[in-house]
Amino acid sequence: MIKPITVEPSKKLIVNAVGRYFRCREASAAFQLKVGSDTYTLEGGDEFTVRDDDPDFRQLTFINLSDTDDLTVDFFAGKNVVRNAYVKLPRTRSQPAVISLAVGATQDFPGIDDSGKRRKQFTMTLKNGMTGQILVRNADTGGLVAIIGAGATAGIGFALETDDNLQIQNKTGTNPIESESASPTISVIETFYR
Repeated sequence: MIKPITVEPSKKLIVNAVGRYFRCREASAAFQLKVGSDTYTLEGGDEFTVRDDDPDFRQLTFINLSDTDDLTVDFFAGKNVVRNAYVKLPRTRSQPAVISLAVGATQDFPGIDDSGKRRKQFTMTLKNGMTGQILVRNADTGGLVAIIGAGATAGIGFALETDDNLQIQNKTGTNPIESESASPTISVIETFYR
C-alpha cells in the first residue's frame, strides 16, 4: 500500500493498514506515528520493520506536531520489506543569513520562514579567529543552545537540527560581528523544508 495523506494542524489521522514494514518516502515535517502501543517520531526517509515475535500492525496513527501547518506524508506500508536504490529525501532549500551585530546586540532567527516552512538545520561557522563569545540561545526560553568561545579559530562551527526560534548574541567585548569584512566574521546558513 503506497499512500499520500494530509493531517491537519494538531490533529491525528488513523489509517487502516496491515503489515510488518513501514517506509516514509516523504514528509513535509517531522511527525509522530503510533503503532500499537508504541509511538515514534519520524521524518521523511525513515522506516521500520516489526520484530519477528510481534504481530502485524493493523492501524497506523499519524500525529501532526505542528499547530499551524498541515502535515503531508507519502508512505508505504505492507507485509514485506521493499528495497530499492532510490530513496527520496525531503526537499530542502538553504539560505545564507546576513549578520551585522554591534557589541552586546542580538539577532533573531525564526524557526519558520516567511512562507510558513519549518527550518530543518541551522549551521554557524567562524570564518576567522575571535576574542569573547558568540552565544546562541533559544529565543523563546532563553536557554543556551551553543557557544563559540574566546580563542576559537577559523573553521570552528556547528550544525543544529532544529526548528526552534534562535537568537545570536555578540559577547565579543569590543568587535562587531559581520558576515563579511570584519573580525570576527561568521557564516550562518539555514536549511528549510520546501
